[in-house]
Amino acid sequence: MIIVDVGAIKNLGGFKRYSKDTLYRNSFYMIINKGLVAATGLVFWVIAARFYSVSNIGLATTLISASMLITSFSTFGFEISLVRFLKSFDRAKAFYTCLFFTMGSSFFLAILYIVFVRYLSPDLSFIQETAYAIFFILFTVIDSIRSSRFGTPNTHSFRTYS
Repeated sequence: MIIVDVGAIKNLGGFKRYSKDTLYRNSFYMIINKGLVAATGLVFWVIAARFYSVSNIGLATTLISASMLITSFSTFGFEISLVRFLKSFDRAKAFYTCLFFTMGSSFFLAILYIVFVRYLSPDLSFIQETAYAIFFILFTVIDSIRSSRFGTPNTHSFRTYS
């Protein structure tokens, strides 16, 4: 015997109403996005743990964490202040100023990290080799662009990228 909840069927109309509202629809998409990112990250690290040693996994997570920390420091809170001051400045000019300043500061902080990594974590001193250093710097600068939540300059509303 199948039991059908009549109240749940009536609530589908409410779901349809909320799905037409862009705030709710975008919130739903963001929740789904975060869930998919977490799930694929878990699958990636489970597979990586099967094929690589514990020390290699530790070094990789340390470098990723360092890059994410540098990215966090390089934004200087622009994503919050840009929303506050956007109406009083040229939108595109403010956007690109924040974006280029973030890219430059993440580039500088990544180089600074590479220079001092032998003192901070001697096991990571291999990153001072040219190929690894270039890759780390590029990864950090690209991550600062990706994680900057400035939105897009030519649209009427802000978009966030995760």
